[in-house]
Amino acid sequence: MLAQILGEALGLPAARFDVRHADTAAVESGVGTYGSRGTVTAGNAAHLAAAKLIAEARQRAAERWGVKESEVAYARGALAASGQRITLAELARERRLAAGASFEVPKVTYAGCAVAVTADVDSETGVVALRRVVVGADVGRAVNPALVDGQLVGGVAFGIGNTLHESLVYDADGQLVSSTLMDYALPMAADVPPVDGFYQEVRATTNPLGLRGLGECGNPGLGAAIANAVCDALAPAELPITALPLTPARVFLAVRSPRVRSSTPG
Repeated sequence: MLAQILGEALGLPAARFDVRHADTAAVESGVGTYGSRGTVTAGNAAHLAAAKLIAEARQRAAERWGVKESEVAYARGALAASGQRITLAELARERRLAAGASFEVPKVTYAGCAVAVTADVDSETGVVALRRVVVGADVGRAVNPALVDGQLVGGVAFGIGNTLHESLVYDADGQLVSSTLMDYALPMAADVPPVDGFYQEVRATTNPLGLRGLGECGNPGLGAAIANAVCDALAPAELPITALPLTPARVFLAVRSPRVRSSTPG
């Protein structure tokens, strides 16, 4: 993603860039890529750094040729003015050519999402089987559509775990008893149904590239969508579902203690 953004800004193929991860010798500080912030923060920082690099290159080219910076044009890794031309690589060979930038997100830039599901519920066992999930998002700008699709599916898988499986269980003494993968139930590939994802691009006004964070998209609304699907499947009973995860035991007990749905005209 960063190589693609740099490539767009500098007019060069993404394959020309070597993105080095977690190099504390080169970066003074960092907060990680969690919380749907990687693309927004690092992507915009890369974009701003590319602009600084071009400005530095134009200044050096102008000094070299004895012309004004405004007369130096940049395109696809090369600078030109008054019939003269030099590439970024040639400038860098003469003297190190470098630029850096940082970016702080002034306001929330998360993607907005909507989720719908279809599910089968076995009233005898309480087992919930998802059949299809549809998730839509406003991504701001899709830098890499393939990665957007992957984030949507990944967010759904994340949400399935939160909704149907995962739970921190404590004993009477307050000791965590679901602290290993033997006891903490994570969703498997077979638990993820076909996911239909779609998105629209309405650029955010809070950052230069118009990006929105997409990492958790599909997860926040999925729990409510699945709970609604369970209640709809077992209608007309009004189930007392007020907590997650919707384990078979919880659904089984809810089926056997429904609230009476009011028939009073509204």
